[in-house]
Amino acid sequence: AKGKEKIAKAELEQKHKPSDGNARKLAEAKVEVAYSIAKEKCDDQKGDAKNACVKEAKAEEAKGKADIKAMKK
Repeated sequence: AKGKEKIAKAELEQKHKPSDGNARKLAEAKVEVAYSIAKEKCDDQKGDAKNACVKEAKAEEAKGKADIKAMKK
């Protein structure tokens, strides 16, 4: 719920004051929330499956952050 609120606030800010900075903040919020959700899903698993799940979540987060970093250029 907090994640949806964070994304909604970032979307609202971007809608009212469109800018590259607000677009990055929105993208960052989406990556952060997606990572949090993925980690929660991984907590339901055990052993190697959990480790693989966490590793995949971290890889997706890193990819998202790299995409955001590319937006800055």
